[in-house]
Amino acid sequence: MERFAEWLASKDAMSDVRLAAYLKKVDSWLLPKLSGLAILQVLQLVEARRPRLLPALSLSSAWQSRLDQAMTYSDLCKPSALMRLATALEAERNDD
Repeated sequence: MERFAEWLASKDAMSDVRLAAYLKKVDSWLLPKLSGLAILQVLQLVEARRPRLLPALSLSSAWQSRLDQAMTYSDLCKPSALMRLATALEAERNDD
């Protein structure tokens, strides 16, 4: 992460078009090898320095989709939701 942060900082004078091309390479080569936390840190670094270049990182939209799914599953797996499900299943079983 430190090396990426240094690299990104060294590109401050570079045009958005050229840097976007480099970020697309980062997106296809580097991001798939990183953990979720490291990807988040990369996105935060890009957002802090050049926020309009975030779309160059297409994996970020894929991760957003995964995070949305995870939030849905998290809501479904909360103890209160599971208790309601168990109660409904038990009531249905007793009705038979």
